[in-house]
Amino acid sequence: MEEFFVYLYPLVGFISVVGYVPQLRKLIFATRPTEQTSVGSWIIWTISSFIGFGYSFYHIKDYMLISVSGINFVMCSFVLLLLVYNVYFRFSGSKASAEVENI
Repeated sequence: MEEFFVYLYPLVGFISVVGYVPQLRKLIFATRPTEQTSVGSWIIWTISSFIGFGYSFYHIKDYMLISVSGINFVMCSFVLLLLVYNVYFRFSGSKASAEVENI
């Protein structure tokens, strides 16, 4: 059973990327601010994925775990950067932007 999960684990990176793609597309092609997306939540998820990546890199030192946690950190960072760009720069003058900032 251990070998099964050793071969299955690389799929986690692929599944993670597939899971982030809809959010990234929504933010890239947005024509107005996204009212239901919390900047605070994405900051927390990005920080926690950074800590997980650092722990796997410096302490665990398992290349597959480092890769998967690194992918998660990079994708979280992309979503956070696009969200911050959309809320505070791209759509900063709209009314809905002010509502998102209060979340």
